[in-house]
Amino acid sequence: MEFNEEKEQFIKVVGADTWSLLEKRIPTLLPLLTKPEGAAGFLQELPAVFPADGFERDDEALRCWEMIGNFYKSQERFHEAISIYMSLYNQLLDAQETS
Repeated sequence: MEFNEEKEQFIKVVGADTWSLLEKRIPTLLPLLTKPEGAAGFLQELPAVFPADGFERDDEALRCWEMIGNFYKSQERFHEAISIYMSLYNQLLDAQETS
C-alpha cells in the first residue's frame, strides 16, 4: 500500500489537524504506517522522541502517541493498538515518577 493511501486513511480516522501535528512532530516516523512491522517501530521510537521527563510540559506528545494507537485500532490491528497504548501508559507512569 502506498503512503498516500495510508495518509488518507489516517486523516479519515483522526482528522487533518492531527495529521498536521504528526507531520510537524514526528515526520520521520510516519512512513512506519505503511510497514507491516510499523507498530514495532513506533514502540521503539516514540519513547525516544517523547521522553518521560517532557510529558509534563508537552501536551502534543500525548496526542501524537494516542493517535498512532488510534490508527492501528481503526485498521483492526487491535493487538498493535493495545501495545501502543500500553507503551504510552508506561511512559506516563515514568513521567509521574520523575516529576
